[in-house]
Amino acid sequence: MKRWSIKNKILLLALLPATVIALLITAYFTSMRIADLDQTLLNRGKAITTHVTQASEYAVFSGNRDILRDLVNATLKETDVVSAIITDVQGVPLVKSGATPAPAGLPTEAHSNTAMTLSANKKFLVFHSPILLAGIAIDDYADTTGSAQRQPLGYVTIALSRASTVKKQEEAFVTALFMIFAGLIVSALIALRMARGVTRPIMNVTEAMKRLEQGDLEIHIAPTSTDELRVLETGINSTASALKAAQDELQDKIAQATLDLRNTLDMMELQNAELDSARHNALEASRVKSEFLANMSHEIRTPMNAIAGFTNLILKTKLDDEQRDYIETIRKSSENLLAIINDILDLSKIESGKLKLNNVACDLRECLDEVLSLLAPIAHEKGLELVPIVYSDVPFHLGGDPLRVKQLITNLVDNAIKFTHEGSVVVRVMLDDEDSSDQTILRISVTDTGIGIAPKDRQRLFSAFTQADTSDTRKYGGTGLGLAICKKLG
Repeated sequence: MKRWSIKNKILLLALLPATVIALLITAYFTSMRIADLDQTLLNRGKAITTHVTQASEYAVFSGNRDILRDLVNATLKETDVVSAIITDVQGVPLVKSGATPAPAGLPTEAHSNTAMTLSANKKFLVFHSPILLAGIAIDDYADTTGSAQRQPLGYVTIALSRASTVKKQEEAFVTALFMIFAGLIVSALIALRMARGVTRPIMNVTEAMKRLEQGDLEIHIAPTSTDELRVLETGINSTASALKAAQDELQDKIAQATLDLRNTLDMMELQNAELDSARHNALEASRVKSEFLANMSHEIRTPMNAIAGFTNLILKTKLDDEQRDYIETIRKSSENLLAIINDILDLSKIESGKLKLNNVACDLRECLDEVLSLLAPIAHEKGLELVPIVYSDVPFHLGGDPLRVKQLITNLVDNAIKFTHEGSVVVRVMLDDEDSSDQTILRISVTDTGIGIAPKDRQRLFSAFTQADTSDTRKYGGTGLGLAICKKLG
């Protein structure tokens, strides 16, 4: 029932009470009609039997069978009477009329000597009544004492057929059924009309809601009701109109946003083209700069090598102390300048992507010994302890670029010695990872007891031409390229 439509539910609500009431009323009045017919037949039988009994007193007393025969024949003409018998006190029939022998179910013996009795079956009602001396003037014929008057003179038996009564009862039942069906048909027609009037607006509203759910906002329900459903129809029309207006406004905003987005994309495309051009120019400028640095480095390094060579030759000649001091200053300055030129050349090669690493046999312990041997005099002059530590799990024979490895270690250790005044500089080489693809990752760390670096300056420590403190450049020298080259090579 939960899945029934509203129309079916309305029909059920309209027909069920009417059907129940019609059935109850019809059943009541039909049962009353059937009972009335049975009671009418019973009353008529009693009346006929009483009349025959009273009319036959004298004839039975006097033995006049003609009178009794006329009385019985007249009784048989009554409606529904099928048999009439008058017997003497011993039960011997004096006269009888009707079915012979007596219909089945008729009694053959007296049931009572003083009162009327009734026997019944599905087809007949049989009334048996004694004939008593009630008040007849019979002084000349017999003793009329009280006891004599109470003795029956004979008996009257009247049988009535129930066929016509049953027929009338059946007709009453059929009429009741016809009235029930007629009432149900009329009620169904009325309920259908009422349900149609109620469900049509509801179905219109339901259809409108389905169309709204599917996105059709052009719907309009023609109001057909005058009750609360009209408010619902009007509300749906208003809702659809509001949704349509909102959708149109949203479409306008989407169109405007699309136009703005298209304009923005056009501008971004133009900016991307400009950025691409600027990037191309920047790359070209970087290439030109790298080529310029490389060329300049080569051009400057040639005379610097000559200066360094002739300085060394002059130092081998006889010089006084002042001249030797001057020449030594020139030698150190030329070496520092040559180192700077080499760093600039390496950085330009790295940035231009022209620096290629070799993959040859490399013994890390020999590389570390060579670097520390060259830097040991500088550390000894400052009173520093230079400590190499190579862990036992580090492989002896590796493949790599030993020149660049020594360059990395040199830059790191030289930088540590430069900024350390006392204590030690420790170089550690340890195995970090070794996988099955013949690749080995080593960790080389340099620890010193120098001046340290402020946390705010650590982020720009590995930038080219940058040092932690600008005052360090004047105090310790350098260009800030060593760590930048180490980062790019690493």
